[in-house]
Amino acid sequence: MSDAAQAIRDGDRRALARAITLIESTRRDHRAEAGALLETLMPHTGSAVRVGISGAPGVGKSTFIEALGNHVIDQGLKIAVLTVDPSSAISGGSILGDKTRMETLARRPEAFIRPSPSGLTLGGVTRRSRETLLLCEAAGFDVILVETVGVGQSETKVAEMTDTFVLLVQPGAGDNLQGIKRGIMELADLVFVNQADDGREDLARRSAGEYEHALQLFRARTSNWQVKVATCSARDKVGIDSAWDAITRHRAALEASGELANVRARQAAQDQVRAEKPTEDGGRPFRILGIQQIAVGGLDKGRLRKLWVDTLGLTLDGNYTSEKENVDEDIAFLGKGAHRVEVDLMQPIDPDKAPRVHSPPLNHVGLWVDDLPAAVEWLTAQGMRFAPGGIRKGASGHDICFVHPKGNEDKPIGGEGVLIELVQAPPEVIEELA
Repeated sequence: MSDAAQAIRDGDRRALARAITLIESTRRDHRAEAGALLETLMPHTGSAVRVGISGAPGVGKSTFIEALGNHVIDQGLKIAVLTVDPSSAISGGSILGDKTRMETLARRPEAFIRPSPSGLTLGGVTRRSRETLLLCEAAGFDVILVETVGVGQSETKVAEMTDTFVLLVQPGAGDNLQGIKRGIMELADLVFVNQADDGREDLARRSAGEYEHALQLFRARTSNWQVKVATCSARDKVGIDSAWDAITRHRAALEASGELANVRARQAAQDQVRAEKPTEDGGRPFRILGIQQIAVGGLDKGRLRKLWVDTLGLTLDGNYTSEKENVDEDIAFLGKGAHRVEVDLMQPIDPDKAPRVHSPPLNHVGLWVDDLPAAVEWLTAQGMRFAPGGIRKGASGHDICFVHPKGNEDKPIGGEGVLIELVQAPPEVIEELA
């Protein structure tokens, strides 16, 4: 075992912080070193209680985490908190203020708080949050909390790397329709209505009842667990002990049903792939797996449909219309399973308005990528220019990011005239095509 790995195993905080910085680096030599370190430490991971915490800005995530963290430490456990601060889309800078917002927790020797900038990632976790979690487990922390950016529907990736997914909501924000619209609702194992204080206790209880009703429309993620909804006040430290009790009961339910072992197996498979990738492809920490879609445009999508569907024999699968994107498109496809390729037949709603989806006729090409956040971070460091918007949820439900057709002085690498869409491949596509 290397000196760095041994220092982490011994609980050296400085060694852990240096290792996380190494993990987050995009330099080729650092990526190779990080991969070797992860491979060494992998056998010492997997035992911690992994908890993801999400919620809209202003819901009090940092206050809740500080209260919960102090309670966990009072139970005789060590806790690591991985927080994500939004980055500026212009400068790339980040405030990294979570340590100052968790002042009492930051002073406790049993706690380790690591804030990281989100960069272009809107999935709620940073490019290397999973690897950072593994390092904290190897350092001997009993509980790991992963806080997300708090931007809405895109915040689902944290559920893949944790065992328990906690959603924080505010009193009065829990009407049925709003709850149903939020994609993260169906991922929640626990829902806590925070800020049940200053006379809002009754409102919080009513909101909890509305969320309980809305959750009846969703299937629970685990077979022997019904999603729990409760109220709390992180500021006043009311209900925090019950929140921790609910987390431990969910963990016990996973263990009793054997589902925790299945979750850990899936996570371990993903972790192993990530640990090995930095040494592959000359330091490139991602792989392009195949073509996800092509989009062709014309003034009359009927002519496109006659060519692609009637003549070439593709299967028509649906329609998509967006005034904002100035597009009316038919969606066709060829192949099946992981080899299915979507072909979008696009015409402008108004030919005189932008975007002009019919010009050029080959509108864009979509490529499956096995690790979109890693790809965007690494390619940005190489000088690639991305279109505004960063990583976001696409029409097909996958996270996407667009390479700009043209480079500029600051970012000279573009798509050489072609708009390229990078699409996060789901696990079944990665397994089939990797």
